[in-house]
Amino acid sequence: MLKNSNYNLIKMNACPKMEYIDTEGAIKASVNRMKAVRKAVGPNIGIGLDFHGRLKYPMAKKLLHELEKFNPLFYEEPICSS
Repeated sequence: MLKNSNYNLIKMNACPKMEYIDTEGAIKASVNRMKAVRKAVGPNIGIGLDFHGRLKYPMAKKLLHELEKFNPLFYEEPICSS
């Protein structure tokens, strides 16, 4: 695991592409992914979340709120521009 490495920051994909309004299951899957990574690396590793523009505003608002409890370092490109 990363706990015993020299890394202090990681960046990961936050979620697959979501619909304009998606299911609670889609949100839960992303939250569970972040929860597992946070557990694996511990509190002293910064985690950046890259969304690659896979969200529309309604889902971004809800999902980012749910992910906040895992103390992400940053959110990159959450909103789809088209």
